[in-house]
Formats: sequence, structure tokens, C-alpha cells
Amino acid sequence: MASHRPSSMSLASSSLQHHIPREKLESITDLSTLPLSSITDDTIVTILRERFMTDHIYTALSSNALIALNPHKYVQSNSDVVCQRYIDEYRDTTLYETPGKERLPPHVFQLASNAYYHMKRTGQDQCIIFTCVFYILFDDER
Repeated sequence: MASHRPSSMSLASSSLQHHIPREKLESITDLSTLPLSSITDDTIVTILRERFMTDHIYTALSSNALIALNPHKYVQSNSDVVCQRYIDEYRDTTLYETPGKERLPPHVFQLASNAYYHMKRTGQDQCIIFTCVFYILFDDER
């Protein structure tokens, strides 16, 4: 069963109208970068859905929070080559000291790296909490 996916989505908020083209939704890697006036439940769910449908299963909420959606299949973002890129990013200590330096897209390795770097820099203990919400979708509901 094919789903109807319009080419854009209008995000209504108070007196502002935000129009985000559908192809731009998957490029939103960090929800904290959205204007506060456009953040609604529908906005978040739509962005997560579009990213999920294009196998972008990780979306940042900030530098210390991450949403990971389990696709129940292999995705390229978990390949050995991609994981090695995150290891290389972790080893690049200038990344944290250079404002505006390009970072890799959100990933669970990046979250762990941020926590470890913060612990080493500040001496403060860090904690990463994983929670799970499980839904069963049948093939005809996707």
C-alpha cells in the first residue's frame, strides 16, 4: 500500500507560517536548530518520519541528546566505514576547539564521544540513558 507523501509540509504556529519542502525535512539533523515557533508534535514526527524513510535513523535533539529509530534492517550509517569516520572524528581534538568546524551527522558513537570528551575536559562523571518504546508495524502500515 503506497502512502501519500506531499512535496512539502506547512508548519503552522501562532502567527507565523513556516513552509519546509519535503526534501529539506530529511536534512534537519538537529531538532534544536528549528525556530521555537515551529516546534510542534507534528513537526517533530514529520521530520523523524522523513529521516527514517531515507534511512537516516539518528536525529539530534542537541549536542547531548539523540533520537535513534530502529529500522529493523541494515542501514548504511552503521557500516564499518561510517563507524570508522566517527572514530576518526573522535580522535580529532581540534573539532571541539574550532567553532563552526563541520561535524558528521548525528550518531550514537558521536553521543558517546561527546560524553567522554566532556568527562575528560571537566572531570565530571557522565551518564548515557537509553530508553525504548516498541511499536509493531505491519508491512501494510508502513
